[in-house]
Amino acid sequence: MYDRRPNFSHPEDSASGRRVDAKVKWFNVAKGFGFVTPSDGTQDAFLPMATLRRAGFEDVGEGASLVCEIGAGAKGPLVLNVLDVDLSTAVAPSGPRGGYDGPCPPNNDLKPHRYLTRVYALDVPTLGLRGVFFGEAALMRMKDHVLAVGEALALYAPANRAR
Repeated sequence: MYDRRPNFSHPEDSASGRRVDAKVKWFNVAKGFGFVTPSDGTQDAFLPMATLRRAGFEDVGEGASLVCEIGAGAKGPLVLNVLDVDLSTAVAPSGPRGGYDGPCPPNNDLKPHRYLTRVYALDVPTLGLRGVFFGEAALMRMKDHVLAVGEALALYAPANRAR
């Protein structure tokens, strides 16, 4: 339809290097870069945020598997293009709230989540449930004690979703 102008850069014209499988060694969003370890045993390669964003991601967790093109950078190997990302191999974040233990999924979970929260006003101070119980048991116990019900639907959709 339109002719390309000379010296005009297009994403598909970006440099290509050797195609390799690699694992994310670490990536720091605040710093805007990280490093990957190629599976062929060659030197770790620098992964800039701009390269990751071109692939549709804002973040990748340690251990995530990449298929990428690596070439020569100013200070060593450089990830030129990210062709595929598999976040299922990423290590779960560590620490007391590092895994999926709360209402928000971890950073490496890319699917949107919907949460329905329902609150009941009861005419009794307690339902008398002890130990481990599930919602079904609570609903049965509060059946004749509900004064009012309120609910809200929330959507949690991580920003680092693939295109």
